[in-house]
Amino acid sequence: MPPSSMDGIRNFKFTVPGAPATVLQLIDTDFWIDYDAAVQGTGQAELSLTLNSVWQHSDFTSAQGRPRRRFMEDRLKELNWDFVGKKGTLIIDEGEAEERTFVDITLVAVETDRGFINDLLEYSIEFSFPLTSQTGIGGLEIARAIEFLKYPHNLAKESERFDQAIWVKGGTATVTADLLTAPDGTLTADRLEDFSGANIGSIQQTITIPMDSQQYEYSVFLEKTTAASTFPAISLELLGGSPTVGPSEYAFDTDTGVFTLRTASLAADVILSVEALGAWWRVALRLTNNNLNSSARITVFPAVNTDAGASWIASTNGSVHGWGGQLSKVLPLKSSPVPYQSVTGTPTAPISFTAENYIVERTREDRAQFKTVFRAKVIRVRSGKGLENIRITAIKQLLVGASDLDKRQDAEAKVKIWSDVVGDDGLLTIDSATAILAHLNDALPSDFSLPDAITFDLNFFADFTT
Repeated sequence: MPPSSMDGIRNFKFTVPGAPATVLQLIDTDFWIDYDAAVQGTGQAELSLTLNSVWQHSDFTSAQGRPRRRFMEDRLKELNWDFVGKKGTLIIDEGEAEERTFVDITLVAVETDRGFINDLLEYSIEFSFPLTSQTGIGGLEIARAIEFLKYPHNLAKESERFDQAIWVKGGTATVTADLLTAPDGTLTADRLEDFSGANIGSIQQTITIPMDSQQYEYSVFLEKTTAASTFPAISLELLGGSPTVGPSEYAFDTDTGVFTLRTASLAADVILSVEALGAWWRVALRLTNNNLNSSARITVFPAVNTDAGASWIASTNGSVHGWGGQLSKVLPLKSSPVPYQSVTGTPTAPISFTAENYIVERTREDRAQFKTVFRAKVIRVRSGKGLENIRITAIKQLLVGASDLDKRQDAEAKVKIWSDVVGDDGLLTIDSATAILAHLNDALPSDFSLPDAITFDLNFFADFTT
């Protein structure tokens, strides 16, 4: 692939056994990365990695820049003369969270380009090492973890049909479907009722989640009232392990939009209530998993008391109209509920993959504005905002299945998962680092010609402010 910028300023170091501790160390250097691997059906193939760098110090005077340039040229010549053909260790971003170490790597070539400008020097350094195809051992690819938390998404099922069996009715609670116009303008809002004087009726769904430390949000639309005689409640609980988190239970005043925590219940991390189209409340609770629990239970209680207070009364009878139950992973940059996503069958989930052979390339493009100076001419000035293009190339080895066809189908399924969310906004996380708000613009397969490997490109766009 052509050189592309990768994360801007980076450090790299190359060491060779028997040589001085550091053969070459470049700090705060702009470099680009070329990646090429011809993966074979069996045995080993060569992985080629080229660092294309530009060394520039425009802030130096000619007297200062010339000796610094000469020093850099001498180091590159030394690297070329003394170490081309030798094996060593390459470390990228040493001491950083993104550190990558390549062992038993061969320095193939060092090339410098002609430089007529005193403070500019272009050069490339190429390394290669063996890659064992079928097992993935023998060499280290640039294995990186990618997660795209799409926005919106809904992990619940049958979000607009509380009458379905997936919503378990407890305490003789009942549901009458499609009685009221929902927030989306369709006749799909249900009446949720509790007419048992012996217990508190409930309508709930239990959803499988990873055992992670992620924050989850349960949200649901409840009809807005003006003089209700009974009030509903909602609950979120993370369970399946020990200890559980919750339940976090709140009575909700459908007249005023005020939550009240049930006596002895766990307070939620966040509680939210917003008006929806004037006739509805969108209410939400957030809880954070503790790396132990594998399920989330979301519940609506049609009627828990007559004052929307902290005490719940089993003998309370009443009903409320509800619609749009949703469970989502939380986008931490957002203080409002995750946008609603309708689900009838398969839930719409974020994409979360473990470390694979992802190559991350980034470019930035400033947006400019123009202004007139002394009415004489228009000049270009930085506006402070721009667009960041993040290209992620996935090299997926086909390891699942008994035949080449099975393996290919497995890899194509990986591409399809990404293709299904093209056009979605969300949080892009690389190597568990800080997530950025991004838009998945495209997911393109690039090479289907090899029996045991496939590559595809993911293209994200994100705004940045300088």
